[in-house]
Amino acid sequence: AEKWLAAVGTAKEAEVTKAYIAELEADIMPIDGLIGFAGSEAGVGVFGAELAKNILAHAKEIKAAGAAYCDCPACAACKAILDKKAELL
Repeated sequence: AEKWLAAVGTAKEAEVTKAYIAELEADIMPIDGLIGFAGSEAGVGVFGAELAKNILAHAKEIKAAGAAYCDCPACAACKAILDKKAELL
């Protein structure tokens, strides 16, 4: 994001914007990926058993409501920016 902000209004803006969008698309967690991770031994190892269980339940709940991505603050920020992708490119 810092590179993108620094490039706004410069000759490199378009190039840096494309790279920034690609990074956001690679980093945002699809809801099925979150469900798979939170329900795995690796997820339990990272979050602990209780938090992993809570994250898994939450992820299933938001998926049922139509969410395509994780809704943690980082993924929500990615989604908000990606929602403006057409305007940025």
